[in-house]
Amino acid sequence: MKQKILIIDDEPDLLTYLKTFLEDQGYEVCCAGDVQSALKMVPSEKPDLVCLDIMMPIMNGYEVCAQLRLQDKMKDVPIILLSSAYTTDTVRQGKIAGGSGYVAKPFTPGELVTEIKKLLPQNV
Repeated sequence: MKQKILIIDDEPDLLTYLKTFLEDQGYEVCCAGDVQSALKMVPSEKPDLVCLDIMMPIMNGYEVCAQLRLQDKMKDVPIILLSSAYTTDTVRQGKIAGGSGYVAKPFTPGELVTEIKKLLPQNV
């Protein structure tokens, strides 16, 4: 069974690109372009890992991460925060919110896959 990754980002081109790339890497991928859709789809999609943009309208990625951590089934699911704002403070803020990893934008798909593989147990 393929591992499922949920990507939450408000950039449609990035969603499409990452979905295609990660599917080619053997993952099942679902996408949400806004926070409300993401929070609604989590219970039914049951992702194994979440890639979450920090700079989102309405609710930022730190707030979304904290909301996800409140859901019983999401307490132990790895969450990778994605952001162009990469400082020790933003990384610390991400950890406080419950983030498991951090990837600075712009990134290569390979960099993201490396972080995913660090956080997501590989199927044997």
